[in-house]
Amino acid sequence: MSLIGLVEHLGSAEHGWLCDTFGRDSEAVAFTDNGPDADGRIVPGKSAADVVAYYCRARTEADEVIYELDLDDVGTAWHGATVTLPWVLTGWWRSGVSCR
Repeated sequence: MSLIGLVEHLGSAEHGWLCDTFGRDSEAVAFTDNGPDADGRIVPGKSAADVVAYYCRARTEADEVIYELDLDDVGTAWHGATVTLPWVLTGWWRSGVSCR
């Protein structure tokens, strides 16, 4: 995984965990390669500026979700579980759910 791949991964995580989970529009990156670090590779032709702009949009849209929701609002995570905003923000890492 490259540094710019990490930035894209973080943007996709913002979209996936906050926008997708709570039913908002999302630009989460669709990873088609299941190989190691597939979500850390940038497709040819995408510049570092494109990736940074993507991350800025993702961060802004995820922040909007956080500001708009109440703490007891629920959504559906990518793995099908019903989750609350506090769980997404703080609890997912304790749950044993793996992203792979």
